[in-house]
Amino acid sequence: MTPAKSPSSPTLLASAYTPPKESGLKHRTAALQLLLSDLITFGTINPQVTPEGKRQVMLCNWAMSVIVALCVDTFPTQDIKDIPSERVSIRKFVLEAISRALKDIPASDSPDARYGRLLALIDLCYRLLSVRFNMGPRKVNDETPTDIAKIMLEKNFVATLTNALADVDLNNPGIRTVVAGILRPLEYLYVSL
Repeated sequence: MTPAKSPSSPTLLASAYTPPKESGLKHRTAALQLLLSDLITFGTINPQVTPEGKRQVMLCNWAMSVIVALCVDTFPTQDIKDIPSERVSIRKFVLEAISRALKDIPASDSPDARYGRLLALIDLCYRLLSVRFNMGPRKVNDETPTDIAKIMLEKNFVATLTNALADVDLNNPGIRTVVAGILRPLEYLYVSL
């Protein structure tokens, strides 16, 4: 491949191994679910300073970085409107999975664990909406967060985030962090309208 036609690294990562259609979707869904349900959680509203607490936050941040990398287009295009269809479908797939994860936080978890998972998922949403990257001496690409915000609006994230805010128990200590976390992506989506 010539450098001008090489795909961006997240697209290459997402399409490096393409098994048959039926199992390909199943594997992608399973990998994304692993990240969203097992790794993206702070475990608690106030992460501990213990080695295990630091490890949990580190794993969560790495998993978030993987998901953000899948959604960000680092390949410079001549026209901002020329977003590859693979990139759009990856973003939609990831955002649908995040929306399901926000709606399906297990009620069997302790309130602290539920709010820790909610806080991590909300932080992931905010990272996707506010991602900025530097590609060297060129101008920073500001269209990625705008495109992700449009997809989030299409996928009804405002209602999902509002429902998550309505489900929060305001009597829980330390809940202020969760409420502020939910309001950050809501504010960003409101501004992008």
